[in-house]
Amino acid sequence: MAAQLGFAKRNGNGGFSFGSKAGSDRAETTVGQPQAQPSAASEAAPNEAETFRASDSAEEAMTSLVNTLPQSAQMAAINAVVETGSISPEMIERMARQSGVDPSELSRQVEDAHAGFYGAVMDRVGALGVHDADMFGDFIEGDSRMARQMQQAVRSMVMNNDPTGFDGLAQKFTQSLDIIDPEAVTDALKAAGLNHRRGGNGEILMFLQGRG
Repeated sequence: MAAQLGFAKRNGNGGFSFGSKAGSDRAETTVGQPQAQPSAASEAAPNEAETFRASDSAEEAMTSLVNTLPQSAQMAAINAVVETGSISPEMIERMARQSGVDPSELSRQVEDAHAGFYGAVMDRVGALGVHDADMFGDFIEGDSRMARQMQQAVRSMVMNNDPTGFDGLAQKFTQSLDIIDPEAVTDALKAAGLNHRRGGNGEILMFLQGRG
């Protein structure tokens, strides 16, 4: 999809690259292929967006959708996912008519792609401390600014294979856990043997040895 939109170009080995001529200032970063051993260049730039991969079934479904749907339908589908989190049955029917594909098969491919990429993103933010997907979603949707940041993170993942936009949102979530999910925080503090109490504004205060 990114290649068709001019953001990436195909390599001879079947992968994809981003370069300055393909809408990115990153130097020829291969995407969509298994990672090799880190090179000296990658070690020198740890903040550069790494290759993002969903499950094999999700990657296969996405490839099939890209090869099947016209570009206008692909963009409409991306916008629908970014803005609403899903693709409606009515849109599935329209895309099926445009591409001549059976609607049920197209729906299955969309569900496989969506579920696989969603799962990969949640695994990523889960490793950063997001312990509850529904709570994380409610937290993002409750703030219009963060909702826009989430939309941009999804676009960056799809268009540039860059998942790092989700990391900042995960950090904001974990930093707010004393308000969002105080029971989980207090349980964790108890398990760690850290004394604590509730503050006057609802925050959780920890008592640290030698620091108070």
